[in-house]
Amino acid sequence: MLDKLSISNCKITPRFKEDIYEYNVYCDSQNKLDFKYDESLDITIYGNNLSDGENHVLLEYYNNAVYSYKFNVYNKDKTISNAISIPKANSIYKESNIHSYIIAIIVIIIIVILYGLFFRKHK
Repeated sequence: MLDKLSISNCKITPRFKEDIYEYNVYCDSQNKLDFKYDESLDITIYGNNLSDGENHVLLEYYNNAVYSYKFNVYNKDKTISNAISIPKANSIYKESNIHSYIIAIIVIIIIVILYGLFFRKHK
């Protein structure tokens, strides 16, 4: 049973649980992920040659079935700023903020069109 798994020198979110199959991993200039798990388990790791930026690593655990765990790895070169290589937590907020502006502009355009049609009928 793969009940404990950690990665040295990286932050993994959410915290590892056997029934969660996708994770984000944040590292500073790693060549590969250093997984820590029970060595007696039948595990294969694919794509563990990291480059700077976003990488994808797959860990497969075999126990009467195959369980696949996907790791979205954000590997930051120490010479690149944090804003470039690792997505900020508030990026979702910024995206929804842009949607709010677009909706507001559409509403204003509709109001202007209705206003123009209303006054055109009364002239």
